[in-house]
Amino acid sequence: MILKNKKGQVTLFLMLMIFVAFVMIILLGIATFATTYVVDSLSLIDDVGNISINASVQDSLGQVNTGFLAVADQMGIFLIFGMALGLLGSAFFFRGMLPRVFIVLDIFIIILTVIVAVYLSNSYETLINAIDSTIPDFKSVIPKSSTFILNLPEIVIGAGIFIIILGHIVIPRRRRDEETLSFDY
Repeated sequence: MILKNKKGQVTLFLMLMIFVAFVMIILLGIATFATTYVVDSLSLIDDVGNISINASVQDSLGQVNTGFLAVADQMGIFLIFGMALGLLGSAFFFRGMLPRVFIVLDIFIIILTVIVAVYLSNSYETLINAIDSTIPDFKSVIPKSSTFILNLPEIVIGAGIFIIILGHIVIPRRRRDEETLSFDY
């Protein structure tokens, strides 16, 4: 998504990233709960004829569930890390293309993003506290991803400042960079 008017584009991606990270971690937690619930529910079914449903479930779906629970947190961390790399890459490729005056716009967007991050972090904490009474292992299955969302305001401030520095820093472009990154509008 390359806009013709690039003012604040890189820092707006930061706001998009926190929304995507929030939704992604919520969906990951729901998926871990759902797979565990399905396996546990199917394991309660007694034998049907000569077929042991419990053994069949543990041999098939139980193995998938065990593997999914083992890697759920790493999946969340890798997706969040990929989004962060995308932000840093776009800040690097747009360096020097933005006038210095737009640093004020970027700082304003960072402040708005921090406000949204505080709201999402508090919402996630409320959700975790409400869910812990019914699903006690929600946070224990994805602890690193949950910690990321709970510390989102601090991460947004650090990432935003780094993106502003990287986007507005004057690293001379080589002629090869300019040829490969020419945009036709």
